[in-house]
Amino acid sequence: IGLYADKALPDFRLRNCLISGNSNGGVYLSRSQATLSSNQILQNVNGGISISQATTATLTNNLIENNTGTHAVNVASSTVTLSDNTIGKNSGGSGLHLQNSGGKLSGNVVSKNSSVSSAGLYLGSRGYNLTVIGNTISGNVTADGIGGVYLRGYIIFTGNTVVGNSGTNISGLFYDRS
Repeated sequence: IGLYADKALPDFRLRNCLISGNSNGGVYLSRSQATLSSNQILQNVNGGISISQATTATLTNNLIENNTGTHAVNVASSTVTLSDNTIGKNSGGSGLHLQNSGGKLSGNVVSKNSSVSSAGLYLGSRGYNLTVIGNTISGNVTADGIGGVYLRGYIIFTGNTVVGNSGTNISGLFYDRS
C-alpha cells in the first residue's frame, strides 16, 4: 500500500502527492477524517483509493488513473465528498464503488474504466443520503453487467451526463429500488 492511514488524527491532509506503482493499492483510509486534494493516484495494483469504517473523507481535484485489480475508488460504510476528480482508465472493478455510504459527488469525470460487472459508478447508499450532481460518466465498459451507473438506496441523481457506456445487461443507468 502506498499510504495507509488508520485512526488518523483529525484533519489528515494529503496534497500534491504522487502515489504510484504500489502492489496492494494506492491509498487506504480507515476510521479517519481526511482530505485528499490535487494528488495523482496512478498504476497501483488492487485499486487506487479505499475508504472504510466510518471514515469522513473529502477528495478534490485528484487524478485516479490506470489502477488495476479492484475498484479505482472503493468506499464502504463512510461519508464522502468527491468533487472535480478524474477517475479513468482503471480496470478490474468499478471506477467508483460506494457501498452503504453517503455524501455528495459533484463535477467528477468517470470514464474509460473496465470491469467484469460494473464499470462506471456503483452507488449503494442504504442507511445514508447521497447526492450525485453534475458528473460525467462515459466510455465505461463491462463484460457482464452494467457499463454506466448502478443506483440503490436513497440517492438524488440530477444533472449528470451518462453517455457512451457499454454493458451486456445495461449500458446506461440502472436503478434498484430494493
